[in-house]
Amino acid sequence: MKTLSSTMAVIGLTSLALVAASPVTATAAPTTTTPSPRASAPSSTPSTPVVHAVSRYSPGTLVVEGTVADAPAGTLVTASIDGTGVTEQLVENGSFWLSVPDEHAGQDVEIRAFVDDSPSATTTVDLVETEDNTASEAWPLALDSPVAGSLLTDQTASFVGSGIPDSRITVTRDAGQGSPVVTLCEARVVSSGDWSCTSPIPPGDHAATATEVPTWASAARQTAGTAFSVTDEVTAVPRPLLPTVSSITVDERGDLVVRAVSHGAGNARIVVGDHSWAVRAEQGRFAFTLDPSSLGKTATITGIHGLTESRPLAVALTPVEAAAPSPLTPPTVHGISQADPARSFVLEATTDYFADEWEVPSVTAYVDGELAGRPVTNAAGAVSLLLGDAYAGKWVELVTTRGDERSEAVEFWLEPTEGNTAPETFPLDVTSIAEGSTVPTDTPVITGKGIPGSTISLTTDVTRDAAPLLADVLGDGTWTVEVDEPLAVGAQTMTVTETPYWSTVAPITSTRSFTVSDDEGGDEGDTTQPLTVTSHTDGDRYSTGIATFAGRGTPDARLTAANQWGTPMGSTRVDEDG
Repeated sequence: MKTLSSTMAVIGLTSLALVAASPVTATAAPTTTTPSPRASAPSSTPSTPVVHAVSRYSPGTLVVEGTVADAPAGTLVTASIDGTGVTEQLVENGSFWLSVPDEHAGQDVEIRAFVDDSPSATTTVDLVETEDNTASEAWPLALDSPVAGSLLTDQTASFVGSGIPDSRITVTRDAGQGSPVVTLCEARVVSSGDWSCTSPIPPGDHAATATEVPTWASAARQTAGTAFSVTDEVTAVPRPLLPTVSSITVDERGDLVVRAVSHGAGNARIVVGDHSWAVRAEQGRFAFTLDPSSLGKTATITGIHGLTESRPLAVALTPVEAAAPSPLTPPTVHGISQADPARSFVLEATTDYFADEWEVPSVTAYVDGELAGRPVTNAAGAVSLLLGDAYAGKWVELVTTRGDERSEAVEFWLEPTEGNTAPETFPLDVTSIAEGSTVPTDTPVITGKGIPGSTISLTTDVTRDAAPLLADVLGDGTWTVEVDEPLAVGAQTMTVTETPYWSTVAPITSTRSFTVSDDEGGDEGDTTQPLTVTSHTDGDRYSTGIATFAGRGTPDARLTAANQWGTPMGSTRVDEDG
């Protein structure tokens, strides 16, 4: 068997808002869904092809089989020998198979990918039939959602995972002993390695299996499973937060593209005049493509989670550039778990990024410089990343990535830990309302900090509604509960329960006592400081396209500058001296 080697490869303002947040340390026919490609434009330089096998399916021809990660439509993969082209293929969903005549057996074949005439780095392979196909090692099948042990409340399951690009995924449900296996949904893995599909699920306990069939016969099939429950009880769900606009641009076809973020929403709706459009997306990030005639009009955007809707955002449809993204910082590893010595390791980590930036960073693992764990992202900053048991007892480097950018690496020894440090790193707290304070009945929000990716539940008589108030902890460690009804006048004791993203971390609780007064003033009684701006004050005019804002505020608070549409333009933290 030959070893395959490869190269791994001026915002215009009319008004401005500065906002300071508190400091944060029934079985139906199967449906098929193909995930949308990444919202960001692909890099002009394609990824380096990775060869997984050289196979023979018929006499006289050898087939070079491989993948090109994140390959946009129109990516061409070529094979050449001594600079002379032998064959080529337009890739579909990131996989390729290049047929090379036997006369070239034993020669070095150069594999490259092209996007609009821009070439990738070269992968060289010895044209000799290999014993195995390594695609499953580079792209292990994962079924990330529903998370094992989770409880679904809307009788619809969204299965999400990763696998070998261009593979066919079939998700089945075992209906129980003596009952037939039922196909729930099917999907095709896209070039990023991601797949998802959705199916209605009746109430009850269920076990589901995802089976992957690669595009090449030489690659072994993979399976992954999960177990979860579905309830038909009416359960409260977090209300999506008020949407913010990330950017409004005109694409190459002249269409108007509006990108918006609504945390906690699985769907979003935009209304322009008498016309309405709805889209579905992951991570609360939605892209609406509108007719050019919409330019200059006013639109209303609403985030939707089941039957729960966010407050609507009115926005003027004029061009807005996206704000600068957060600086990339290394991930924080909180724990490493392993069910038994023969099972994969699960890295439990968090990333830190601005809650409203459009492109959410990913986390990738390397061992000895080689890709060991696929890029994984969770919308709220919490990550579970699988590493095979073959990496046990080795040093692993974990990096945060965004497009072609990479953070510095954090290095750790791969072995199970005794616990998870996230509760100590991100202690649960209520930052407003403050302990012992007096607040008005019309308090609009309750805010706090916690572990990214967790769910927050507020109970007792915080509002006149007996149902709990829910929120998600975002990637920057903050959470916000919007209060719809006036608070009940009198003494209140609020219980906050945080349920972490990882099942290995038990729920955490905290209490907060305060008084609600019908006096409009109230008194926060906390350590917050008045927010002041000492540069670029109201009415000032400047000739440059870059604005630097300065002022004073609450130490360690997150400060965000936003334009008149609520679009973040920049974010920072207040220094210790304010």
